[in-house]
Amino acid sequence: MVEVRTKAIPFVFAAVFSLFLSGCFISEQPKLDLATAAAPFGEGGRYGVFERGEGDQYNRQETFVIKRRPDGAYDFTNEKGEAIVISFHPMGIDGRFLSQAKAEKDQPGYGYAVFRFVGKDAFLHAPQCSDQDRARVEALGVEVNGQFECDIAGVKDVVGLFGFVDLGEPVSKLVRE
Repeated sequence: MVEVRTKAIPFVFAAVFSLFLSGCFISEQPKLDLATAAAPFGEGGRYGVFERGEGDQYNRQETFVIKRRPDGAYDFTNEKGEAIVISFHPMGIDGRFLSQAKAEKDQPGYGYAVFRFVGKDAFLHAPQCSDQDRARVEALGVEVNGQFECDIAGVKDVVGLFGFVDLGEPVSKLVRE
């Protein structure tokens, strides 16, 4: 059993992106090879982050500078200078990319979410473990820890898994400034 807890993954996103705070998909080791990483943000840029509120209303939260790394991932750096490494892997569906984010350097584990690119906007979907059909995700190799964490260490086709799960509504979006 993986010892990663959602609250132990204090990504730079934590205040803005609620995706890794509860009900997340995690792994202790990376499940996606950087050799398959794509560049949906190009070389990067400055992006405003907007958290989804009531209905389709989005409220501005923070700004990130996104910079492409030589290894194929991106550094997402917030206004405080805190950075997180995220790689994006094509899903082959409707402008969607599976993201793999490393926990802070002193914390173990990786978190996973789906970004859907529409024009210049990137919508962040944070599938919740508790919203999934438990029997079906377990059949795909997911270990459900309680109802709040889905450990994907045993999943053979991670991209396929995220093509199957209920993504829910986007929790936030990034808009190029």
